Amino acid sequence: MKTNKREDMYTNGEYLANNPKWDSSDAAWKSDQIFKILKKNNLIDKNIISEVGCGSGEILFNISKKFPKDTEYFGYDISPQAIEIANENKEKHKNKNNFKFELLSIPDVKADILICADVFEHVSDEFNFLVNIKETGEYKVFNIPLDLSVQSIIRESTIMAQRKRVGHINYYTKGLALETLKDTGYEIVDVTYGIWYKHYPVESIMTRLVNILRNILMLINSDLCVKWLGGSSLIVLTK
Repeated sequence: MKTNKREDMYTNGEYLANNPKWDSSDAAWKSDQIFKILKKNNLIDKNIISEVGCGSGEILFNISKKFPKDTEYFGYDISPQAIEIANENKEKHKNKNNFKFELLSIPDVKADILICADVFEHVSDEFNFLVNIKETGEYKVFNIPLDLSVQSIIRESTIMAQRKRVGHINYYTKGLALETLKDTGYEIVDVTYGIWYKHYPVESIMTRLVNILRNILMLINSDLCVKWLGGSSLIVLTK
C-alpha cells in the first residue's frame, strides 16, 4: 500500500522520535478492553490472533497472557522501527516462538481474530484499508479513538496536538465510526466504550473537574457524556 507524506512519519523515524516508547504504556489497558469484549462473546478459545498496526507488539504480548499457550500471534506494521522494537520485545517473551512480526500493511495469514487498535484514524484512505483487511480475520476487534466531542471542537488545540504528535488524520464520533465500518462491509457484533480518561494520571485542576463531570454523566447517559466531554474510545467487535 502506498503511503503519503503524512504516513511517511511511521517509516522515516518521525513517529518514533515523537513517541519513543511507541505508546507501550497503553498496551495493557487496550488489551484488557479487547479481552473483555472477546470474553463476553465467547471468543477466548481461538488459535490464531493477528494485529494490523501492531507497533511495539505489546498488545499481543499482554493479551497472550489470557489465551491458551498454543495460540499463535502475528503482528504487522508499515514501520520498520516498530517491527524492530516488536522483535526485540519478543526475545524477552517466554513463549517467543508463538509470535511473528512482519513489515506488511495487510496481513498475509487468515486469523481467527484480527485486532486493529488505534489504526485507521492514521490512514489516508481508511475505506480502502478497511476493505483490504476485512477478509484477513474471521472476527475483527477495533479500538477507535473518539477524538470528536463538543469539548474537543471548542478546544481545537487538543485535536491539532494529536495530529502532530501521533498522526491522527481521521476523526470520529461513535456514530461516524460505526457507519464507516458498516460502509466497508463489516457486521457489527458488539460495541462498548473504552473509558481511557480513568487510565491516565490527572495533570491539572481543569482535568480533575472535567473527570468529575464525566463520572457523573457516564452514569446517567454514556453516549451523551462521550459526545460532549470525550474521554473514551470505541471498542467494536465485528465479523
